Amino acid sequence: MKGLRWIAITVFCLLPTLAQGGTLIIEVADSEGWLLPNVHVVLQHPQTQQRAYTDTNGRCAFLFLPSGQYTVHFARNDTSASLKNIPIAPETTTELTATIDFAAPHVSTDIRYLNPGTGRVLTHQNIIQRPAHGYQALIAQQPGILTRRNRLHNRGGRADEIAVYIDDILQRNPVIGQSKTDIPSTAIDQIAVMTSGFGAQYGHAMSGVVHVVTPQNLQSYTGAIETITDRPAKAFQQLSFGYNIVSASIGGPILPSHKGTTFYVSHEWQHLSDATPRYGVFAAPIERDYLSENAFNVLSRGQLPHNRQTQNAFLGKLNTRFKRVHLHTIFQTTTTNREHYEHSYRYDLAHAPRTRYQIRSGFLTIQYPHDKNLHITARIGGTTGQYQQGDGVHFTRLLDYARPNGNPSFDADRLFWKADQDSTSVSTDERGFVTGDEGHVYNEFVQYKFRSVTPLDLVITAQPLPHHLIQAGVAVHMHHLRYYQHLVPTFLFRQSGFPEVIRYGYTFDHPSKLLVSFNDSRNGAKQPITGAAYVQTQAEYNGLMVQMGMRLDYFNPRDHLPENDLEPLGGDFVLNDNELIPSHSRLSLSPRAGLWCAFNARTAFHAHYGVFRQMPNFETLYTDLDYLAYRVGQVRSFYAFGYPNLELPRTSAFEMGLTHQFNKKTNIDVTVYLKRVVNQTQRTTLVAQPVYYDTYRSRDDATLRGIELSAHLKPVNAIALQTTYVFAHAAGTSLLDPPELDSSPGFLNTPNTSSTKPLPLPFDRRHSLTTHFHADLPYRLWFDAVLQSSTGFPYTFGEASSVQIGQVGTPSPNEALQAVRMPGFFQLDLRMGKSLYVGSMTAEFFIWIINLSNRFNTQSVYPTTGQADASAWLATPEGRDFLDQFGETGRQKYEIKERDPLHYDTPRQIRFGMVIHF
Repeated sequence: MKGLRWIAITVFCLLPTLAQGGTLIIEVADSEGWLLPNVHVVLQHPQTQQRAYTDTNGRCAFLFLPSGQYTVHFARNDTSASLKNIPIAPETTTELTATIDFAAPHVSTDIRYLNPGTGRVLTHQNIIQRPAHGYQALIAQQPGILTRRNRLHNRGGRADEIAVYIDDILQRNPVIGQSKTDIPSTAIDQIAVMTSGFGAQYGHAMSGVVHVVTPQNLQSYTGAIETITDRPAKAFQQLSFGYNIVSASIGGPILPSHKGTTFYVSHEWQHLSDATPRYGVFAAPIERDYLSENAFNVLSRGQLPHNRQTQNAFLGKLNTRFKRVHLHTIFQTTTTNREHYEHSYRYDLAHAPRTRYQIRSGFLTIQYPHDKNLHITARIGGTTGQYQQGDGVHFTRLLDYARPNGNPSFDADRLFWKADQDSTSVSTDERGFVTGDEGHVYNEFVQYKFRSVTPLDLVITAQPLPHHLIQAGVAVHMHHLRYYQHLVPTFLFRQSGFPEVIRYGYTFDHPSKLLVSFNDSRNGAKQPITGAAYVQTQAEYNGLMVQMGMRLDYFNPRDHLPENDLEPLGGDFVLNDNELIPSHSRLSLSPRAGLWCAFNARTAFHAHYGVFRQMPNFETLYTDLDYLAYRVGQVRSFYAFGYPNLELPRTSAFEMGLTHQFNKKTNIDVTVYLKRVVNQTQRTTLVAQPVYYDTYRSRDDATLRGIELSAHLKPVNAIALQTTYVFAHAAGTSLLDPPELDSSPGFLNTPNTSSTKPLPLPFDRRHSLTTHFHADLPYRLWFDAVLQSSTGFPYTFGEASSVQIGQVGTPSPNEALQAVRMPGFFQLDLRMGKSLYVGSMTAEFFIWIINLSNRFNTQSVYPTTGQADASAWLATPEGRDFLDQFGETGRQKYEIKERDPLHYDTPRQIRFGMVIHF
């Protein structure tokens, strides 16, 4: 049945959606500045061709345009002129002023984006030549966006507050709140990054919106092949990290004679031997006695062992037309298998954690252009995802984790986990459970599966007046979540007692040794419902654009929770059904208002105010009520139990800015913003009876403000430059950023309270500078570089603790919290290559260098020293006792433990690639 279900979904989805349309306004004048009426304008794109005539003011408008690059043809009195590569971005009004000398013929243009917020557009050519791969890496190079621990933050927002849309479909894992979908690089046609000012149609995106646009409705056969590898780096005496990517795409009409039905398919395969190369990777001579031969050789080369990643990403589309009805179907899937290097497992890497993630989605969009002034769009579809995390050897074979004799712990000096002994065989008892000679098992197992179905997503867009647009929409989303987390799977040999399991919708069946679906009134699968309705309007006339909108969000977690969370068991150590109450549903309004105003031909002002809501991550909402009753009635637990009555976090954001164009090639933008965030989800400790326990509450807030100064030099003599300086201040009461919370025993908040003094947030960077330089050289050579520099992240300085690295405990702070800064960040990436044109085929051959200067950047430091490779513990009395006990060998091993490669950022990497378009 499972196979038939996916066949049905695949067939259904092989009939994607178009990104929400942009608007193009064209004004035509002659070389003397006189406006030209009755100019025939033809707009061409692989997906559409539209025609119009300029009015008496020399203007015409094209609405509901799919994103991409367009060609514009002008014709008047048997003469013509053309413009190519005019970019149209989602949800953006593009104003094109064309000065045409039909006698020459020659066209000079001025393009402005009428947008009350801040955004940037990367066109297809930008994407090919930028020193980055994949849409997330390209986003990370945009001003105001930073990466911390492989997660994106925009303007001080949390990592789950950026909404990613691929062809207008939201890519969000509702459990963790982030996008885990990847698409082939050859399928990326355009990326629009909206850092503010997005309209009422966007919900659950408090910090930003990213639109990734892929090719649509190709009328001729078109494809691309890309390959990237770092194997030839050895010729430059540079380390190869085993980076290999192959991507291919092809699309066009199903039948050459019938172009009303088109297809597009794209696939990318990744194999990364070291998925996250780091500075400081080494192997000390003493480690020949502790590491396997292979691990020692890999570390000696500067690679991280057990850090492999393989990924397959697929995108498929089918577009067809029945008279005036357009059907757009998309199916996409991403499967990622990952091994994780963890420093404490350095001598037991076989058991270091392993993860597997798969997400699939399919949507059918029906577009009905009733007439040129009314468009109706309806969409149905769904997304499924599954995540598994476990031991690197046993992974999903849960019973193999069982250890009746206990999980082997640290080695003799309590620095690293004890490893397998290859010289002797593994022993088992009569039940088949391991009883000896096995290394330390990764003692946690997680599996969850979610399904999100969209039975209704309807949008109606109308143009009642020539310069006035109205859009209204309504959507319903139904979710289904099953979750199983075994906190101590080595106790699985006990079929009863000490049930360290959080489960809902899943249970472990001992006879079959499998996780099976499970439903009951308390811990069945969770089935929340979310919905939204919105209306917005946009009026544009003669250099003035006004946007207004209102959004209504609905969320119902559909769960139960204890009536009294401070005494959940009612005094009898049993959580009875009559002590449970239904969770609350949430209803919220979010107004939006924006203004764009041109003071003159060179200066424009924009401003935007909006209220934005964020959906709580499901991992913070739900829990196992049986486990809650067990733990609260027995012993203190540092596991954070979910709380379904969390509020929707709320951001009130204001932005205003000024754009001035010095000439047709140079302009400067200044933007200031202020954001106030309340009801953020944070872990807290409840002073409950009979035992304290940790949970989540909506009680943290933040104030985010900053100024962005950007200068642009459009291509002049084949050189383009853009540089942006950002001063930002992100302060709040939250010291930690989900999902790090669950791994933070000894959380600093006082029980049943949260911090009230705003502190710099962990991802606060006060000063940053981003510069992008591009040059086209003779012989079709080109050069593209991105420079990123910033001050460091804050941390709390503390005195050297008596606790060894990796053991439970925190240093005592001797200064204000988050008052000290890590070293700053500096990285220069470049890509240079050569373009070749053979008929209709284009080839780009390039060399791509990451961190050209081989700058030493750190990601984290020891709070006792501010250094990434020294903790100062050996100088404490406890450290000296350690040296007395273990001598020189202990000192060397402790220094190895201190030099965790994950504290560092990337070293220099050299990669080579080729992209062929045909």
